[in-house]
Amino acid sequence: MHEWVSLAVLAVCGTVWLTVRGQHPYRGPTAAVIPVLVAFIVLNFCATVAVRERAIAGVRGTTRFRPAEITVMVLAWAIVPVLIWALADAGVSFALHPTTVLIIPGLAWAGVTAVRANWRACSTGLAVAVVGVAGAFAGPAGAWLVAGVGLFAVLLGNAVAAAWRQRHSVARP
Repeated sequence: MHEWVSLAVLAVCGTVWLTVRGQHPYRGPTAAVIPVLVAFIVLNFCATVAVRERAIAGVRGTTRFRPAEITVMVLAWAIVPVLIWALADAGVSFALHPTTVLIIPGLAWAGVTAVRANWRACSTGLAVAVVGVAGAFAGPAGAWLVAGVGLFAVLLGNAVAAAWRQRHSVARP
């Protein structure tokens, strides 16, 4: 599953980057790319929900998120549009870059998982925030390339770490 998502993120962000390269920096993706983005979001959501429901069946205790942790993550995503609007209104040049949306949720995820002492997930959140910051320096069109390559690297790193951990956790005769 991780590999598919990694490749899909790279493909979608790469497609958007290819279509915005010659455009005015703040006009955004063309109308032809919007269906690709929407289809990816819908497919990713459906796949995530399907895998998650099966993965957490019967799981109880501290492995499930508490209401306060869920609230922190919801607020992190909810504040992003408000912050982007405020930055854009203040004239901050990177406010409308696509990777700007990754910074606050990445840091919130890192914080929530650090409190749980889940250091691999914490490093993932920090890496996502770093991709967001790096995209701010790449320009409006280049941010799509940074998002694609950066998120691909983060997700692929997660997949490799999970495979390595699973391979080494099996008892050997």
